[in-house]
Amino acid sequence: MIQIIPSASRFTFRNAWLEARWHFSFGHYFDQQNLGFGPLRVFNDDIIQPKNGFPTHPHDEMEIITYVTDGELTHSDSSGGTGVLRAGDVQRMTAGTGIRHSEFNKSPNPVRLLQLWIQPATPGLAPSYEQKPVATTPGKFAVVASGTPGNNAMLIRQDATIYVGKFADGQTAEHPLAPGRRAYVFVIDGAATLNGQQLNRGDQARVTEETKLTLSAPSSAHIMLIDLP
Repeated sequence: MIQIIPSASRFTFRNAWLEARWHFSFGHYFDQQNLGFGPLRVFNDDIIQPKNGFPTHPHDEMEIITYVTDGELTHSDSSGGTGVLRAGDVQRMTAGTGIRHSEFNKSPNPVRLLQLWIQPATPGLAPSYEQKPVATTPGKFAVVASGTPGNNAMLIRQDATIYVGKFADGQTAEHPLAPGRRAYVFVIDGAATLNGQQLNRGDQARVTEETKLTLSAPSSAHIMLIDLP
């Protein structure tokens, strides 16, 4: 089963410096029927204006993945992690027993980022941080973070795998889903078909009870796919 949720249906929050689209209940947005998808608890699509950002604030008991698609984001946290994420970079922050961090756009241009919170399989982890660029090959999915070591991916403490891919000119990719697995597909930019169903920029698909996903981009598409228990 594939449940497609159009971009316009996402909860949107705006103020002077932030445009945020929340896929699940978050902050002051609460929907009892939309608390998450498996261990995926947060999926935020944010645009932060120049010289603005989130001051130091706490998190715990989440694996937090941030993927920057445009611009630059400066990060600092209480575990000693610091860095500037540029377009195509990904960050993994294990909040574990407790971490405090800040995220700022110190550049002169807006930054767009996707931030995911995944509930870890094991509580009480030591807080930690890492970041790296995502090496994508046109027409293929690259592993960004995974609960399975290897593939040059960041290790998260959950049986989940996050992929990103860029596709163009009819390129097609297939992804098998093992029995009992689910998938979350998000079109970052462009348009694509998923098992023959149309997805446009900002659309999401929540997939259950499928054995194979076929994604095709008639012109161009930037896509995130998450394989979940």
